[in-house]
Amino acid sequence: MSNNASTIAKSNAHYTCIECGATELISAHHKVPGDDSTLVCLCAECHSKKHPDVPKLLFFCGRVQPYWSNKSASTLAKANGVHPRTIIRIAHRLNIPKGTLTANDEKRILNAMNATWSNISIIKLAGQIGIHNSTIIRRAKAYGIPFNQSISQEHIDLLKLSPSDLRNINKPPPHLVATLRIRIWRCTACNHQWAGRKGRRPSACPKCKKYLYIEEVMW
Repeated sequence: MSNNASTIAKSNAHYTCIECGATELISAHHKVPGDDSTLVCLCAECHSKKHPDVPKLLFFCGRVQPYWSNKSASTLAKANGVHPRTIIRIAHRLNIPKGTLTANDEKRILNAMNATWSNISIIKLAGQIGIHNSTIIRRAKAYGIPFNQSISQEHIDLLKLSPSDLRNINKPPPHLVATLRIRIWRCTACNHQWAGRKGRRPSACPKCKKYLYIEEVMW
């Protein structure tokens, strides 16, 4: 089969599967082996059924990452600005099966992606910051950032910092001191300040190494 014959066959069928009407992962199939005049247009799922002796995965090895016979994960990902694996992870979490993606299941995936904040979804924010979406949820709860409303840039910058990062800065945000169990210590000998864990008094100043002049600073 020549590439030209395959392209003509798919173009004549308007890149639509003649079996199920799918428009994703389209390829040409010989009704009569070796006869290019019998080429028809099939999707990967229907094409694999015509060749039961061939591993099914080979029919899905295209540029578009597959998941459903009528719509690929890449198509949904491009439309929503996320990675295809994110689409697949959400589908697994929602127990959406492979096969054919229904309109209701697609709506469930989109609703899951657009959840959390009104001006940006948790998944898109996780992609921008470069951390996992479960980490975003965990930090938002720990930092007291409210859900289901607009999130400010100040809160987004705060989500980039881990609790250990906040403990290492000299002056963390006041409302986080109690939440993250942070205590600020100051050495009266050299006036050096640092953050530490609650209930654990430092043995000595990290700068001057003196231990009799440490006091707790209240914000």
